[in-house]
Amino acid sequence: YYIMRAAPVFAVDMPFEIQEYIGTCVDVHEMQLAQEELRRNQEMYKILTDVIYHLVWIENTQGNFEYLNERFLEFVGKSLEEVRSLPW
Repeated sequence: YYIMRAAPVFAVDMPFEIQEYIGTCVDVHEMQLAQEELRRNQEMYKILTDVIYHLVWIENTQGNFEYLNERFLEFVGKSLEEVRSLPW
């Protein structure tokens, strides 16, 4: 995978005539592979936490929910948006 960008350089004496292009090409193959692996791991984590019987949740340092598994939402009988709006 590559990210390529180019920008035209216009001629000084003819403002609408492209004289040349300046560009960059960055190899992002390793980054793309790492992102795909992260997505697979996140999907697997979600499947795992949704099929177990226990309640699973993750909070950030401010005490806001970052993640709630399906069992947690079933237990409290509310949607994710409703749970996030409650004053815990």
